[in-house]
Amino acid sequence: MLQSRVKTQSRVVNFRWYFAMMAVVMLGLASSLTYQPVQAQGTNLALNKPANASSSENSSLTPNLAVDGNMGTRWSSAFNNNEWFSIDLGAVTPINRVVLNWEGAYGSAYQIKVSNDATNWTTIYQENAGNGGIDDLTVSGTGRYVSFQGITRATPYGYSFYEFQVYGGTTPTATPTTNPNQPFSHQVVTVNATSAKIRFISNVASTWVHVHYNVNNGGQQNIPMTNNNGTWEQLVTGLTNGAVINYFFTYEKNGLAYDSAWFSATFGSSTPTATPVGPTATPVAPTATPVSGWTLQWSDEFNAAANTGLNTSQWIYDIGHSYPGGAANWGTGEIAYHTNNTANVYHDGAGNLAIKVIRTSSSDTGWTGGRVETQRTDFQPSANGKMAVEGRLQLPNVTGAAAQGYWPAFWMLGAPFRGNYTNWPMAGEIDIMENVNGTNVEYGTFHCGVTPGGPCNETNGIANNKAGVSPSLQAAFHTYRIEFDKSVSPQEIRWYLDGVNFHTVKANQVDATTWNNATNHGFFIILNNTIGGGWPGNPTANTASGIPFLIDYVRVYYSN
Repeated sequence: MLQSRVKTQSRVVNFRWYFAMMAVVMLGLASSLTYQPVQAQGTNLALNKPANASSSENSSLTPNLAVDGNMGTRWSSAFNNNEWFSIDLGAVTPINRVVLNWEGAYGSAYQIKVSNDATNWTTIYQENAGNGGIDDLTVSGTGRYVSFQGITRATPYGYSFYEFQVYGGTTPTATPTTNPNQPFSHQVVTVNATSAKIRFISNVASTWVHVHYNVNNGGQQNIPMTNNNGTWEQLVTGLTNGAVINYFFTYEKNGLAYDSAWFSATFGSSTPTATPVGPTATPVAPTATPVSGWTLQWSDEFNAAANTGLNTSQWIYDIGHSYPGGAANWGTGEIAYHTNNTANVYHDGAGNLAIKVIRTSSSDTGWTGGRVETQRTDFQPSANGKMAVEGRLQLPNVTGAAAQGYWPAFWMLGAPFRGNYTNWPMAGEIDIMENVNGTNVEYGTFHCGVTPGGPCNETNGIANNKAGVSPSLQAAFHTYRIEFDKSVSPQEIRWYLDGVNFHTVKANQVDATTWNNATNHGFFIILNNTIGGGWPGNPTANTASGIPFLIDYVRVYYSN
C-alpha cells in the first residue's frame, strides 16, 4: 500500500554520540552538523493533538513533546523493543505522509499503523533497515489514530523522536451537496422576548434534519432538529432584539444527504421568514445525534476555527483567583490564575475545546489556567421530568509525578450561587467529573447543606468513584453524564461513565429543606482545568506544563 521512503541525511549532535564524535574530532574529520527539519508541505495534522505512548523514559520526555512543534523537545520510550507511540487526530482522515524526526535513539525496524477506533489497527508502512535521521514516509491509509510500533531498536536506548508529523487530506465522509430544487420552506418565529424557533418544513419525507446555526457570527451549533408532524424545529434561546441568526440545514432525501444554502433572520424583526444569504462559513458535519427518549435542548460542539476563543453569548470566562467578593482561590486552595487568553482556553480546530494550565515562572505558585461557565443558569428538569447533562472529554494526558497538582473538572452550580458567591454548599453543586493528579479515577459528587459537616458531610460531599477504566481517562475520550430525575420518588441524581451508572444520590438521603435548597432551581455548567489546592496538593518542579483538557462537546437533554 505504501512503498516510498525518503531519507533526509542530517543528524543532531547529542550526548549519546559524544564519544563517537570525539573520535571523529581527534581524527581531524569533524564538520559542523546542524539539524535541518523537514520543510513540510500542507498542514501537520499531528500538531498539538493528544498523544499517548507505551512508556516514557522519564517525566521530562513525555509523548506530547513529540507533537508540540518544538524541535528542542522530544519523546523517549523505555529501553525496550516493543514500545509504541500514537496520536488521536480527532476524526477519521486520509493520511499520505508521515515524518519521523529521530533523536539518536532510533528504530531499525518499526511499523506505522492506522485505526478508526484505537483497537483494530492496519499497518500502512513497514521499515526493516532504518538508519535514523529523518524518515519522510509516503503512505496510504485512513484512520483517526496513527501509531508508531517499534520492533527493533538500533541502540541500547529506547525509541526517541523530536517530532512525529502526519499529513493528509480531509475527513472521508460523504459530502452533502446543495439541492438546486429546494424541497422545503423555512422560517424563524418568535417564541418569547429572548427565544425563537428555527423551522424546516419539508415537501419530502426526510428521516432526519440537522440545523447548523450561529448568533451574530458567534460559535456554530450543530443540532438534530425535532420533528413535530412534518415541521422540524429547533429552539434558540438567550436572544436580544436585533440579534442575527445565521443558519443552514443538512437533510436527508431518498437516502442522500443535502446541504441547503445559508440563511439569516433578525430576531425581533417584523418579517419572521428568513431570507437567503450567501455562504459565510464551511459547513461542519453534525455530531449531535438524536437520543431515544430525550430532546436536545442546548449544546456546544466546539466546532470553531483553531486558536479561537469561546462564544461569549454562551460562555463566561472566570478571571483571576476568585469571584468578586467570593472565597479566595475559588474556595478550593487552587493556585492557578484563570484567564481568557487563548493560550489557556481555545478551540483546537479538530472539534474540541482545550483548556490548559501553564507554568509561568519557576515558582510553584506561578501558574495560569482556564475556567468557563455557561451564561445560562436555567438547566433543570420539569416538575415531573428528567434532565441529562453530558460531556465527551479526554483528561490531560499526563500521569505520575508529572501530573502532581492537576485538577480538571466538569460540574454544575446552583443558579442562586451566581452573584451571591457566599451561599455554598446550600445552593447545590453537582460534580459530573473530577479527577486529580492524573489518576485513572473518575469522581462524582453531590454537595449540599452547610460546611463543615452537615447532611452532605462537607467538604467531602456525597461521593463515589469509578476506577480502572480502559483505555484510561487520560489516554482516550470518555462520556461523562448525570441524570437528574424528578419522575421518580424519591427524586434522584445518577452519575454515568460511558453509559454505566456508578453513583446515585436520592432525595431521602438528606432532609427535604436541604434537598430543595440544593436542587429546586436551575443550574449552570462549569468546565475548568486548574492546578493545586487542598485535594490534589500543589504542583512540584516535576509537574508538566501545558497538557490540555479536551472537551469534544457539552450537551443538555430533557426527557420527552
